[in-house]
Amino acid sequence: MSNGEIILLIFIVLILLYFINRERKQRILIKNTLVSLEEILEGNKNLKILVGKNELVAPLIFKINQLVESYQIDQIEMKKTIQDRKELMSNLSHDVRTPLTSILGYLDAICDGIAGDETLEYIHIVKDKAYALKDYIDELFMIAQLDANEIQFKIEQIDILTH
Repeated sequence: MSNGEIILLIFIVLILLYFINRERKQRILIKNTLVSLEEILEGNKNLKILVGKNELVAPLIFKINQLVESYQIDQIEMKKTIQDRKELMSNLSHDVRTPLTSILGYLDAICDGIAGDETLEYIHIVKDKAYALKDYIDELFMIAQLDANEIQFKIEQIDILTH
């Protein structure tokens, strides 16, 4: 074997070793990425997948991290929405129960004959409370429609100087 052939053979072996090493590093990186993804799926939502200077998978890992972060934000917003709805239901229950209890109390007084001369006044109070309750329920219905995007707004230009 001549010196040129030996150098060529060494060069080919070095190139093969370089590609074998590169392939091994990529396999390790992919394996570590899969392990990290498994941990994320099992509940470790704060985990970030780390990647070195690997140009081949770095953009993919970056996008996966963005996706996980977006999922985390969605989960936080969903929990807040659920909590807000629970508080809203509690407040609604109180806001409906209070005037309804008052209405029932006045009606009981009228029916039991306790009201006496104040019967007409009690009837007006009951009527006012019933209308207030109706207005409140109408507002709730409007909020529910707005929340469900069931209301279409008519947008038009107006001259504020003439209105």
